[in-house]
Amino acid sequence: MIGVPPADGRQKLYNALLALACEKGPVEERLLTALRLGLSQIDPQLDLPDDLQPEFHRLRGALQQLYFLPGHPGPEAAVRQEAAKLAGRVVAFYDRLVRIKS
Repeated sequence: MIGVPPADGRQKLYNALLALACEKGPVEERLLTALRLGLSQIDPQLDLPDDLQPEFHRLRGALQQLYFLPGHPGPEAAVRQEAAKLAGRVVAFYDRLVRIKS
């Protein structure tokens, strides 16, 4: 869109949080939406401070393992408890990111 600056890492992560909090459906479906609409859009090297990049890689890797790797459950069969735990990690990561001074 003309005149709209590209989203930075904080905005992309915030978009993921909005999906987690505001979308309808069980947590595993909302988490998948957060991954697709926000977390997968983040380029750690461009969007995140150096000290948070390893944690983000682990978090996104766990999400991708839950939803996309062969032999792991898809969104319909995802374990709700694991999805809830990962959703909590997304929120905690956002908290750490916004506390870092730009």
